[in-house]
Amino acid sequence: MTTDPQKLEHLKLLFTSWFGSAPRETLVYAQAPGRLELAGNHTDHQGGLVISAALDRHIFALAAPNGTHMVRARMGEFGNGDLSLAEPDAFAPREDERGTSVALLRGMAAAYAAAGGHVVGFDLVTCSDLPAGAGVSSSAAFEMLMGVVLRALDGHMELTDDERIAMALQGQNAEHDFFGKTCGAQDQIASAFGGAVFMDFSPKPPAPPLVQRVPFDVTAMPWRLVLVDSKVDHSRYNADYDSVPADMFACAREVGAARLGDVKFAQFRKRISGFEFFADNGMRATSRARHFYAETNRVAKQYKALCEGRYTRFVRLAGESGRSNRESLMNVVPMSAAPDDVEAKRPALIMDECDRILGDAGVCRMHGGGFGGSILAIMKPRRMKPFMAEMNALLGYDACMPAAITPAGAGAQTVDPELPGRIAWTGRSRFGELELTVNLRKPEKDPRAIAAAAVAAAATGGAAKPCDLCQEVQNFNPATEAARDPRVAASGAEFTLDGEHWMLHFSPYGYYPLHCIALTDVHRPMKIDEGCLRRLLACVDRFPYYFMGSNADLPIVGGSILAHDHFQGGGHVFPLMRAPLRYRVVLKDFPGLTCGIVDWPSSTLRLEGDDAEELVAAATKVLDAWRHFDFAPCDILSCTDDTPHSTITPIAYKRSFVASATSTSPVASATGTYVLDLVLRNNRTSAQRPFGIFHPDESLHHIKKENIGLIEIMGLAVLPGRLAREIPGIESDRHAQQRVTEAFVHILESTGVFKRDARGKRGWMTFLGGINGEIQGVAGRY
Repeated sequence: MTTDPQKLEHLKLLFTSWFGSAPRETLVYAQAPGRLELAGNHTDHQGGLVISAALDRHIFALAAPNGTHMVRARMGEFGNGDLSLAEPDAFAPREDERGTSVALLRGMAAAYAAAGGHVVGFDLVTCSDLPAGAGVSSSAAFEMLMGVVLRALDGHMELTDDERIAMALQGQNAEHDFFGKTCGAQDQIASAFGGAVFMDFSPKPPAPPLVQRVPFDVTAMPWRLVLVDSKVDHSRYNADYDSVPADMFACAREVGAARLGDVKFAQFRKRISGFEFFADNGMRATSRARHFYAETNRVAKQYKALCEGRYTRFVRLAGESGRSNRESLMNVVPMSAAPDDVEAKRPALIMDECDRILGDAGVCRMHGGGFGGSILAIMKPRRMKPFMAEMNALLGYDACMPAAITPAGAGAQTVDPELPGRIAWTGRSRFGELELTVNLRKPEKDPRAIAAAAVAAAATGGAAKPCDLCQEVQNFNPATEAARDPRVAASGAEFTLDGEHWMLHFSPYGYYPLHCIALTDVHRPMKIDEGCLRRLLACVDRFPYYFMGSNADLPIVGGSILAHDHFQGGGHVFPLMRAPLRYRVVLKDFPGLTCGIVDWPSSTLRLEGDDAEELVAAATKVLDAWRHFDFAPCDILSCTDDTPHSTITPIAYKRSFVASATSTSPVASATGTYVLDLVLRNNRTSAQRPFGIFHPDESLHHIKKENIGLIEIMGLAVLPGRLAREIPGIESDRHAQQRVTEAFVHILESTGVFKRDARGKRGWMTFLGGINGEIQGVAGRY
């Protein structure tokens, strides 16, 4: 089996977006092809002959044991479902699952267990380039995919031909008993085997059919195959489909046989006389029975033609089969369709157009069970391009799909169990290069749940309920943490701030290079105040090669953990830290500082200076003023009753740290100018904006719903893992990535308390006036 690297990468992204990126001991990659019905239509269930082949389109899967009794399946267009293997009736059909992929999964698991296999709990994701509902047997491919996955998870990778036949028959039973659709087994056998196979269903069940690989060179065939998608979902006409075998079985019973294949045509013709005149649907039934005998005879001739390389004879017989489908089998236009059901008539109209366009250069036949799906057109190579162009133009959509036979059938193999942690890219914006990641390790959190946790922590003084960070404290190993970066070892992974024991460890989420967390061993809620600002600057003194920042200390504008005081830092220069000043600002009470409004979508004031104490004093004054600042034109209210709304997100670093990022020096100087970026935040809500007036509007929640915290504010989007499955191609499609980048810009602009307009400028001027400051020197304009 050949692994498709792009499909494997995509499946790994899907897997981690659903189930996380925790290491797995075993990871199984599997694929199963759809099928091309080359000869024989509705002959398999009557004990006749069929020639089918594996289509070069597949369903793919990635699966891993999960150590539980649950099967968790996330199957894209095939739906999602969970199965509990611990339930007493885990392997019994369920009425509420009829017609679903979960029913097929349960049916295949039940069949494998009944055959002596060991079914374990596992996680599964699938993707497909096989068009569903197009008559190429996506259901049979899905069944064979589940068959090889179950066997591979049980350590059984290589299958003999007999085992493939047994697996195909299990798929047929799953479709009968669990899914609720009668079908033959030719589709499953073609998908299981690969290549082209000749099937003889004359042995009476439970004896398996006779299967032989067709010995012909597909590439030498001087004809081309094209599937024309009618866009008619044949599952709409299941009753019509079921009527075909029902009619044939009725005729068989009339002549005293279980199947038509158990009676010679001469006997049938002699004994069926009168049935068509006295039975309901008798004429239709006998017409379909006569098709069976003619079609089976044709398949034998076509098999002989392929083996002898007489391809023109094979194609001529295929044309006869197409006419028989319409006139005798009657599986093109559903009889249950209303007279005004234009869609139901479309396959017949397409076949008429195929015959007209091809003329003497090709033939067409109904493909598969009929009543929709695809039409198979067989033509000379020179006719292929003009045929496809004319047919696509006529139908108004890309109807034609060149079809080829793939030599490989359903198969599975183990692959490298390493799973990706994130998708990352940089995107252009009017604020410079932004950084975006789809993080596949951290679950998405609802802002309302975070707010509720903060309220609960406040009600108990923040000390009653341990949090995730308390667990990090408990498991802290300074030797391990220091070993991850020698610079940490040089300064010590444990240190003291304000007389408290703090520790530095590396985040398991890895949002950016050397993403670390500094935290105290005291479980107390986060609080932005003078002490917090002083500790931040002390941290960058201790670790000058890192930035250090704190999430805001209020719900909506804070991070996902507000119950435990901590900072985030790391050896990464963010877009905010590179952003220039838009306005220069003078703080008259602090002449030793450089100050300005940053050219950034979030409302950010930057303070720089050599004196840490002066910087802390100035930042504290900004914080105190902001906590009490009201400005109705910008919807800013500092509090509602006793509930505060305003706080800041502070970020501290050395100017030399930013400079070192563009130089060959690996470590920033321990001396030099301090920088504090103070992002003004407000978490006020309204009836129209229940998630927050300065939180992304609900129209952006499909991209980001969680709190916009420290990391995002600095220009690195940490987007939820679900985007890996919700936005096709996000891992590599630059157009898709740029659309997400533009949405992230809008998200950042949502957080700005002073918008980039005249009203926002007045708000800045009013606020700065309250701290004896003013704008001087305009580097740009709003």
